[in-house]
Amino acid sequence: MNKWIEYIVPSPLAPLYVRHIFTNFAIIILFGLLFYGRIPSAVSFLIIWLAADLSFYFAVIKKK
Repeated sequence: MNKWIEYIVPSPLAPLYVRHIFTNFAIIILFGLLFYGRIPSAVSFLIIWLAADLSFYFAVIKKK
């Protein structure tokens, strides 16, 4: 695992965080290609990254 991720997310949760972000990106790329026939823009990726980040942190906070 990269060291930068440990500053963002605690070490035990880093693999779960990366999987969560990767899954959301895969879904947006799939839907973009399936429905529109092109890869989504960088703004879409930024919005998905922020939404995934927020949902991850809310899930972690709720889990505690």
